[in-house]
Amino acid sequence: MLGILVVSHSASVARGIAEIASGMGGAAVIVRGVGGTENGELGLSVPYVLEALEALLACCDEVLMVPDLGSSVLGARAARFSRLCQELAA
Repeated sequence: MLGILVVSHSASVARGIAEIASGMGGAAVIVRGVGGTENGELGLSVPYVLEALEALLACCDEVLMVPDLGSSVLGARAARFSRLCQELAA
């Protein structure tokens, strides 16, 4: 199964995009959205991204991360790097 993780500076935007994409992807794709800060404001929390990535990897064979812009690209890469470090340490 394929997972898609939408990464945005806005939690509501990420959830909305994920909802639309889920309707188009059907049962073969799990789509989740992540974004915002710990305070619920605009921004990005790398720990939130990593947590969402881990959850998708637990139930999917592959996960595609789709960031919206700028620092969300960096946040997605940081979460991916953190995941790779965990795998190498195991």
